[in-house]
Amino acid sequence: MSPRILNLFRVVEGKRVGYRFVIDAQDVIIEEAVVDVQDQPLSPRELRMQQLGITYERREDGGITITGVPPREQLISRFFVDSSPCWFPGCEELRRQFKEEVGKLGSDCPACDRGALMNKYRDQIDEILPK
Repeated sequence: MSPRILNLFRVVEGKRVGYRFVIDAQDVIIEEAVVDVQDQPLSPRELRMQQLGITYERREDGGITITGVPPREQLISRFFVDSSPCWFPGCEELRRQFKEEVGKLGSDCPACDRGALMNKYRDQIDEILPK
């Protein structure tokens, strides 16, 4: 599992101060820094959202609120909703494979691993669908 980035914020003398921690698979801090909240580098999640054309806003607490998703991404996202019917050739088999891989997750960060799997399958679906 690759290192995780954890961004935390504290109010110091009335100003918001950002702290960035890079944490390994054993939850050991391998890097830490105080960061300027205004110039805080993009997280891997934010980089991915920008690549896909997803718009968002950073909240004061450091979280992210998605404000817009392009139609193609909305279509691809349907794949991950069990109640959504399949709509492209091979969808049922691909969904079966995805569910099988999700069922095998057993790491310390299942949400991280599920996100990585979703990116993998999202890219496969993007290649299948007509441009």
